[in-house]
Amino acid sequence: MDTFSLFSVTPIGLVLLAGGVLYFVVLGRVVLPVVKDKPQESGSTLQYFREVYGIQGDVYEARVGRESPLIGGHFGY
Repeated sequence: MDTFSLFSVTPIGLVLLAGGVLYFVVLGRVVLPVVKDKPQESGSTLQYFREVYGIQGDVYEARVGRESPLIGGHFGY
């Protein structure tokens, strides 16, 4: 019984990959759902953090430089 080498199944994988790409290129508009972009509301990120993480206070965003001593630190209580 012959054993499989590392790339012995590559031709099958390439055919399946090409078939999948061709399927979604040709029939993708019919099969995939239409998603309409909904506009982002201001404050939606804050509302998301409140719902998901239970954060009740304010949330702030700060940009930290690559060499800052704050990297890897913990903030909050």
